[in-house]
Amino acid sequence: MTSLLESLQESACGYCHKEINSQNVYSSWSETEQQHYKNVHCHNCQKKIWVKVPFLGSGHDSFAKKNDLEKKI
Repeated sequence: MTSLLESLQESACGYCHKEINSQNVYSSWSETEQQHYKNVHCHNCQKKIWVKVPFLGSGHDSFAKKNDLEKKI
């Protein structure tokens, strides 16, 4: 299964179809604060790309890649 960060890194902007610089992934909440989103900014067309996250969380997710030892544990 692909992580959210890997999906964003491999994706292209839906507006201009250029590669997304996904090193800056942000958390956002809906206006009612009942749905969590991750968003990235396309530096080419200046659009914000939103991804609805299928879980509720604090937004303090760690996207640091685990090293091989951590993957085995």
